[in-house]
Amino acid sequence: MIALRAARIATPGEDLQERWVVVRDGLIATVGEEPPPGAHRIDLGKVDLIPGIVDLHSDCLDDRVQLRPTNRQPIEAALLALDAEAAAHAITTQFVCASFEDDPVGHRSTESAAEIVRAVVDWREHLRVDTRVHLRYELTSERLELVRELAALDTVGLISYMDHSPGQGQFTSERAWRAWYARRFEGDEAALDDLIARRRARQGGVEARRAELAELALGSAATLASHDDDTVADVERSAELGSSIAEFPVSALAAAAASAAGLGVVMGAPNAQRGRSHMDGLSARRALSAGHLDALASDYHPGSLIAAAYQLAAEDVCEWADAVALVSCGPARIAGLSDRGRIAPGQRADLAAVELVRGRPIVRQLWVGGRSVLGRDGALTPAEPRPSAPAASAASAAAQATPDSRSRQPQGGDTCIRPARWADRRTITELIEEMEGHADAAHRDGTHTAIAASLELPTARLLVAEDDRGVVVGYVELQSRPGTLHGSREAWIAGLSVLPRARRAGVGGRLLEAARREATMLGCDELVLESSVGRWEAHRFYRERGFRDASPAARLRAPVTAPAGAALQERFLLAAAQAATAVAAVLPSRAERMPAAGGFDTEDKFVDLRAEQIALACFEPLDVPIISEESGVIGARPLRGETWISLDPLDGTRNCMHGLAPFALSAGLVCDEQPVAGFVCDLSSGRRWWAGPDGARVDGRQLRPRSGGMLTLPSSPPNDLPALRSCGGFERVRLLGSTAIDLCHVADGTCGAFCDLTRAVARVHDLAGAMAVLRAAGATVLTEDGQMPLLVADPDVRFHVVAAATEHEARALLENAAAPTEAARMS
Repeated sequence: MIALRAARIATPGEDLQERWVVVRDGLIATVGEEPPPGAHRIDLGKVDLIPGIVDLHSDCLDDRVQLRPTNRQPIEAALLALDAEAAAHAITTQFVCASFEDDPVGHRSTESAAEIVRAVVDWREHLRVDTRVHLRYELTSERLELVRELAALDTVGLISYMDHSPGQGQFTSERAWRAWYARRFEGDEAALDDLIARRRARQGGVEARRAELAELALGSAATLASHDDDTVADVERSAELGSSIAEFPVSALAAAAASAAGLGVVMGAPNAQRGRSHMDGLSARRALSAGHLDALASDYHPGSLIAAAYQLAAEDVCEWADAVALVSCGPARIAGLSDRGRIAPGQRADLAAVELVRGRPIVRQLWVGGRSVLGRDGALTPAEPRPSAPAASAASAAAQATPDSRSRQPQGGDTCIRPARWADRRTITELIEEMEGHADAAHRDGTHTAIAASLELPTARLLVAEDDRGVVVGYVELQSRPGTLHGSREAWIAGLSVLPRARRAGVGGRLLEAARREATMLGCDELVLESSVGRWEAHRFYRERGFRDASPAARLRAPVTAPAGAALQERFLLAAAQAATAVAAVLPSRAERMPAAGGFDTEDKFVDLRAEQIALACFEPLDVPIISEESGVIGARPLRGETWISLDPLDGTRNCMHGLAPFALSAGLVCDEQPVAGFVCDLSSGRRWWAGPDGARVDGRQLRPRSGGMLTLPSSPPNDLPALRSCGGFERVRLLGSTAIDLCHVADGTCGAFCDLTRAVARVHDLAGAMAVLRAAGATVLTEDGQMPLLVADPDVRFHVVAAATEHEARALLENAAAPTEAARMS
């Protein structure tokens, strides 16, 4: 019999401080303030004790088998590695997924799924954690016989059905389906077409196979789950079949319907960490706030479960005990595992000792059924040396051991100042609300947009202060700008705030000093700030640090809106400007992922779709048909002579994902096959070009096309590059990766010409906005036959075009460029 003492213990509905958990014969005997006589006492120190995590959907074993295209590991070796990884992340019960698919996609197939089941059966008794099988069956498969045989095994604890066909579940359209599978097929369109044809051909037997699979589950000890429900009808059908779990519902309506039907709702822990689905589906946090989330699953990342639980608590999305329940008693309950998931008498002693180091949870010890499988049964060995401290009373020592960061005042020396990340935006918003006059920051649409701009602009700095537990307790925003009134370059402190519990501990002073260092590196001459008249303590704080009063001034504010009765062109330009700002606000999140080294990356497509969704919200109030690069025709296809909008929400996606300038939002207002207004914004620099009834501008300045200089080309140069350079006297050639910006550079004189006659990468969304700017600036754009492009409401039509400062130079390019080959026309 052992007794474990921890600073904080997660129990149902609350966290207990400084209690003893007594373990006898593999079960939890008592939880109380004192252990019984004879118990072997183990004081774990300043750690949390949480129930062992239950992972219902661990879908990553086959990735650990096929480490490289030519390197396949023995499945038992991969299983042992996954077992060790699970233990390191406090997982004591895991359901390893085996996906049965007739059509091998990557390295998944019916045969590989059967291998996984056999490996778990053979090795289960040698594993550290309680490992079971989650049978996943693709409904477009026809080989049910093996599933029938395996469903009766005691090792199989969960059976789910899925349909990964276009138009089903997470793939609401064929376009979305192709975007996801294109990477696995390395762009082989013929293979994609074959897979679509096979899956659609088998749709006729889907319902019969679904019903038979449900009977298999109900006739065994396994729990039945549906997968990727996207409609209420899907949920109702799942409930009728006897499902107990709804995995990863795609929509809020489906999640609500599942909860109402009594199904346990499971969503991905990576989704909860990011605050959004990687497939642009339902956010786990949104489901949680609506009361429609019972459990989180690791999906493809075992470490995400414990990380998500602590992150949700740190960001005050929910209480710590409730966050832990999402990965322990929640999944245990809906899977019918009533013997685990809670720290309570009679439960299995599945326990994890977790230490927070710089805000990150690290599992120091793990017990499965009372057996130690990670760490040792004595006191913890800290992750790093701790500074010695003077002796303190037992009461003060206990207070210092309390891991609830909200009850501890950080000292200045404990504070870490670091650059802010997009994931900090909610905490920064809370800090803004702490300042006088900003209590509504969380309800203002522009708060996160402004945070995004400060993260992206090279002339801005956004810094946060973390206490020794990694919790953000303060922030400072710095903007570098020229100050013409005083003949200096100012470093404007736009905001500085520290949580009340962390004040008078030196945090504000450290933030200010960090801001001063950044101002130095920005080449600024002085720090300036504004502070409300009545904030005398703040004024004293700044004066003590070298600030002096400036001349009195009143700060006045007025909204920027379109004039009443404004023409469509003016309203279009305002909507485009707002769309560019809104799209820029979502881009910082892409910097927190590791982009692919090369080739197609499906995350690129999701960024495109997210940018489109945001931009459409700005344009749709104009009530004009829209042709977008991502979704094609939105609404009714415009008739000849009807005005419509051409939109590319993110031109240069690959550049954007890798942080390589430039990348842009491009929009054009088209009537009678010609642009009547256009807007292009380089989202990497903030430079904006626009054209309307009052002419064309770049960042408010007159456009002046110039001859010669540089020639810009699409993604790869043509074979006749020497002839093109000689005909215009071009000194340099540039390939920037954004056609809309290339064309605008011709309009403003940055470049002398643009040529795309061999590859035809340009489509209407590349041309419309920039073409309006070119024409208004007096430059020329021509097609291969020497005519002005006619813009048609078809997102798939390709254009061969040249653009130059004058018509003469444009025609010289046409004469000296090789005629496009038939292969180039078809590319």
